[in-house]
Amino acid sequence: DYTFTPPGGSWDNGDNSTYTIALGSGPVQDNSAGAVTALDAGGADTSVSVNIAAAPTVTSVTSTTLDGSYNANEVISIQVTFSESVTVTGTPQLTLETGGTDRTVDYVSGSPGTTLTFTYTVQAGDTSADLDYTATTALAQNGGSTIVATTGGAAATLTLPAPGAPNSLGANKAILIDTAAPAAPSAPDLDVASDSGSSNTDNLTNDTTPTFTGTAEAGATVRLYDGGTEIGSGTATGGNWSITASALSAGVHGISAKATDAAGNVSNASGGLSITVDTAGPAVQGVSVPNNDTYIVGEHLDFTVNFDSAVTVNTTGGTPYFPITLDTGGAVHASYLSGSGTAALVFRYTVASGHHDTNANGIVVGVSITANGGTLTDAAGNAATLTLAGVGNTTGVWVDGVVPTLNADGSTPADNATGVALDASPQLKFFEPIAFGSSGAIELYNAGTNTLVETFEIATDQGSGDGKISITGDTLTVNPTANLALNTQYAIRVSAGAIKDSAGNALEAIDNNTTYNFTTVSNQAPTFAALDGGATFTEGGSAAVIDSNVTVADAELDALATGSGDYNGAKVTISRQGGASAQDSFGHSGLLGNLTENENFYYNGAKAGTVTKNSGGILQLTFSGISSATVDSVLQCITYS
Repeated sequence: DYTFTPPGGSWDNGDNSTYTIALGSGPVQDNSAGAVTALDAGGADTSVSVNIAAAPTVTSVTSTTLDGSYNANEVISIQVTFSESVTVTGTPQLTLETGGTDRTVDYVSGSPGTTLTFTYTVQAGDTSADLDYTATTALAQNGGSTIVATTGGAAATLTLPAPGAPNSLGANKAILIDTAAPAAPSAPDLDVASDSGSSNTDNLTNDTTPTFTGTAEAGATVRLYDGGTEIGSGTATGGNWSITASALSAGVHGISAKATDAAGNVSNASGGLSITVDTAGPAVQGVSVPNNDTYIVGEHLDFTVNFDSAVTVNTTGGTPYFPITLDTGGAVHASYLSGSGTAALVFRYTVASGHHDTNANGIVVGVSITANGGTLTDAAGNAATLTLAGVGNTTGVWVDGVVPTLNADGSTPADNATGVALDASPQLKFFEPIAFGSSGAIELYNAGTNTLVETFEIATDQGSGDGKISITGDTLTVNPTANLALNTQYAIRVSAGAIKDSAGNALEAIDNNTTYNFTTVSNQAPTFAALDGGATFTEGGSAAVIDSNVTVADAELDALATGSGDYNGAKVTISRQGGASAQDSFGHSGLLGNLTENENFYYNGAKAGTVTKNSGGILQLTFSGISSATVDSVLQCITYS
């Protein structure tokens, strides 16, 4: 047998070939330079044909490990496939591109065979967006190890496909090496729809399964924690995540989040968010009521409704109230006034005209608040329980909203009366006892000319002159300074607050000439003055002047003749009190002439009238057009006997 050793050590030129070895005619030497007998016994030149197989080559690099992301301590199996079966001695190695430090991995199995397996255990700090080897020379025999053809023993060619090129590990697989923990997610934020508090940022909710939002590494799985308990998870799609938590109990909760990337790396915990879950609405603990008193028109009755927690009142849709029952006036409302944002809400009822309740039980507060389109909620948005509890005692809380009212028809004179005496002092009657108010005035008006005649001040009870006003029980008396004028319409006005009732309700102003008015007489009867009957007559003695200072007044007649008076046609009749007697005789004295029946009589020589009768104890004189003063003088000169 002969062994032919080529000068270069290998016959392989990259493909299967047939080589011809020509032997010269000279001696053939062995390795020790000894002569070898020529193959051809005849000594002729001889040739030998040798068929040499091509060396095994790498056709592909792949991995049976699934595509995906892998982190530290995870194992990745890598397969290198040859063109024919190879046999391995020792431990060949494959160098992988893994970031700052490339990892060299060892052969583990596959010999003899076409596919050799190498095992890569990911180390902390390794990173690769698409795992591949470092270069075409990354497969090495590692010292004394060999990879040769199983048949023929030809040494394998270890050149790999270029990284990233077809048949390379990177081209065949999509394996991500990620051993770096993702950044911590943003601190969770209570979703606006779950934040039922008074603002979107107060982190108060009445939702026991609230939703939280935040940001994290895109594609990462975010886990939500209440303290150390996981309460939900989700994916940060595009870097944003939204997670609805599992049921939370009422109270304060500390919420945080962690992100796990595709390789399984877990981030540090995010910043914390403190939220309060509140599912119980406020309830009424008690109601403070007004002080015992009688409240009149315009006065306020304030009630304080005390809840066990702060209440926010929204009156956009309506104002809440609770009913109050009166013995007259029916049900009225105490409406919300103030206190929103606190635990003490103030409700107010204002007494209106006609409201009344002065019975022994006082006012009666209703059983609950009516929202009336408004809302009453706590800071977390829970609706308040509106049932009233612990209501104070109201048996001494009374209402008198009945204002004084003029009884015009029951007054003296009655409203619209005519023929009222000129010296009248009108008496205005009311339907209940009255008193003067703290200020104001009573005014007497000439209704015909709408002019003020006299003002009576409440503070002094005095008129503009010597007039006065007074009150007795339910009656106001107005006493003018001067007599009223003939045939004149008068009105009495009362300013607001000038008159009040016993509870303090003020009379509404009478500020017109129609509420109470009257008209004086058109012809007032004459009146005598100083008619005192002081004269004395002695039977059988001289005649006595009846009254030497008597005077008569008649407003209408005295006003004639430019104020001098004109009594033409007026008559005066004189007779004994209790009935005339035929023995009575009337005569004259002084400047008065004879008083002869059916004849004229004279005063101071001038005709003063006619003696209509002077007999049977009756004297009747009919005056002619004489003055008021002359009439008085005539009367002062008449005698009796």
